[in-house]
Amino acid sequence: MDGHPLYNLQNHDLEKDKLNREMKKMRERLAAIEVELKSAQQELNTSQETEKNVLVKIREVEGAIDGFSKQKSSSEEKVLKVTSAKQLDALKAQIESLGEKIEEAEVELLDLYEQQEGASAKLEESKSKLMELEKSGADERAQIGQGLQEREAAVATLVEKRPTVLAEVEKPLLARYESIHGEVGGKVVLDIEDMACPGCGMALPRQDFEKMKAHRDTFYDCANCGRLVRYVGI
Repeated sequence: MDGHPLYNLQNHDLEKDKLNREMKKMRERLAAIEVELKSAQQELNTSQETEKNVLVKIREVEGAIDGFSKQKSSSEEKVLKVTSAKQLDALKAQIESLGEKIEEAEVELLDLYEQQEGASAKLEESKSKLMELEKSGADERAQIGQGLQEREAAVATLVEKRPTVLAEVEKPLLARYESIHGEVGGKVVLDIEDMACPGCGMALPRQDFEKMKAHRDTFYDCANCGRLVRYVGI
């Protein structure tokens, strides 16, 4: 590939396209970091809410046990004062029922204590995860931010210089280039050494190929993909 102005233009545009692709990936990564942070914050909020609900339930059950215990103690004191068998039987049944309720509540309370332990561990894990993401995210965002600034400056320079590069290309050839570049992008100006187009791989008609060999300084349109090709073979 020689220094033909069309190649210079293509190299110019390829560099700008490359920078734009890199910036797109960087912005996508910034968006992904925000999603990760938001997800970690939501996880933390859920863990806090879960622990809070378990603690509320624990207080409720502890209060219920305390209430049942007081009722049971009161009924046990009344047993000593009853004067009839009927009252005694009623108190004994009440004491037995309260005892069962206390046992059921204590079992529930043990389960809640286990839930609290798990919820507290999950909460600490969520806090650590968020803190790590915030730190690593801040460092990565700073690096990406710097990279974006550098690439934006480079693209601005290329945009500023492009008119000068354009002026070096003959207008008819430039129009063909701009058309195919806008359509397929990437490399659209190619050297060819045999009958196959390097861009699409399709074989060129023999007549076109022989014409290209006879006019090595001329760019031809590939009949299949439209890329600009020029023969450089021996």
